[in-house]
Amino acid sequence: MSDVNDMREVEVEVAPEILEELRKGKAIGEFIAYQRYSQAQRDEFARIIKEFNWLYYQLYQQTWLNTRWRGVPTQKAPTDMWIYQELIHAIQPDVIIETGSYAGGSALFLQDMLRLEKLHHSMVVSIDVDHTRVHETARKLPIRFLTASSVEPATVAEVKSLMLMFNLKKVMVVLDSAHTKEHVAKELELWAPLVSVGSVLVIEDTNVDGVREAVEEWRGQHDEFQPEHMCEKFMLTFNRDGYYEKVRA
Repeated sequence: MSDVNDMREVEVEVAPEILEELRKGKAIGEFIAYQRYSQAQRDEFARIIKEFNWLYYQLYQQTWLNTRWRGVPTQKAPTDMWIYQELIHAIQPDVIIETGSYAGGSALFLQDMLRLEKLHHSMVVSIDVDHTRVHETARKLPIRFLTASSVEPATVAEVKSLMLMFNLKKVMVVLDSAHTKEHVAKELELWAPLVSVGSVLVIEDTNVDGVREAVEEWRGQHDEFQPEHMCEKFMLTFNRDGYYEKVRA
């Protein structure tokens, strides 16, 4: 087995048809790894990434439970939050729909990113059945905290009314409420259709069994969404196989 510490480039023979598929942009990260490292090295990298992600998640009191934006808990990996910033810059969304608010830290972060992009017409809609834990800092911003169930059609109808009222057309969706398979499957059924072409759907915490199982069943039936593997480029992510671009209606 090759020494994982030997980071010198390795010449790898790649079939032209494989190169062409990789260069289409659907697997840029895999293409880079394919070009630079041997199979043994890539297998070792995969093991290290998997084990570190497991460790980071297990040490939650030190890591993701202890991660804040402007003093407000976010319960997210900072690498995923950075990806959100990149997505917002690229998409310039009119609205970001978030299910699962908790303390409002992620909604606060998303609203701040919209403000940094000078998207003053854009808004964050954060949906939860209980907003009593939302931090006062988050309440000071023009975030729409909608107290409702994210799996009720009436909630979707209310958000659609907001979109119509404020002419919000570019829609980004982040799903992060209850993590049972049934709940996530229902959220995907209700909220994925709202994502606009060219924007993204994020299903968070795919490292949790129920979430991962729901996504695996859903993605096989929805080729209008394509996975965005480069959103996992920092290797630490709670949303592996959870980033999707909507490529057609």
